[in-house]
Amino acid sequence: MPTWDQVKEGDAVTPLVKGPIHREEIKAYGTASGDTNPIHMDEKMGVAMGLGGVIQHGLRSMAFVSQMLTDWAGSPHALKKIDVQFRGMVRPGDTVTSTAKITRKYQANQQKLVDVDILQEARSPVGKGTITQFEGVQVEWEEAAFRGWLKGGDTLIYEPVKEEKGADKKNRIEFKLYRTQNSILGKATVILP
Repeated sequence: MPTWDQVKEGDAVTPLVKGPIHREEIKAYGTASGDTNPIHMDEKMGVAMGLGGVIQHGLRSMAFVSQMLTDWAGSPHALKKIDVQFRGMVRPGDTVTSTAKITRKYQANQQKLVDVDILQEARSPVGKGTITQFEGVQVEWEEAAFRGWLKGGDTLIYEPVKEEKGADKKNRIEFKLYRTQNSILGKATVILP
């Protein structure tokens, strides 16, 4: 937990990573929160509504951002104000990373405050596979690839996982493919000690 004296404008807040998100978690959140909208609870309804399946509640994604800020500040009462825009859907299988950067440090009403810009990114697994010298590329596609979750213009991220070289290994590379999208953008004010 940093103190107000220790931080400066431009500093990053400790990120929070959640996931991969599971359908059961989404459903449990809906039941606990009372938001049982079928797009969050029923796979078939999510498909019928053109979403390709269930999506996470936006308020659950926002809760991740709030947790990141209060964990960093060291108090559940540290979050003075938050304003977010929901930009993209979080789906089962996604890993969600919440980040923030300090944009302003000041004192007001005898409180030590920082304003932060928030970015939350959802990373969807698209496929995993191998590249070998003699066998070429083999890909096992994940749910995002065949459910219609990808959009034209999406950028796929290639991440090598393991590389083996040598005649007996056939110069093999294991890899994963991901798509990332912004799920939340926003601003917040946090009270620091």
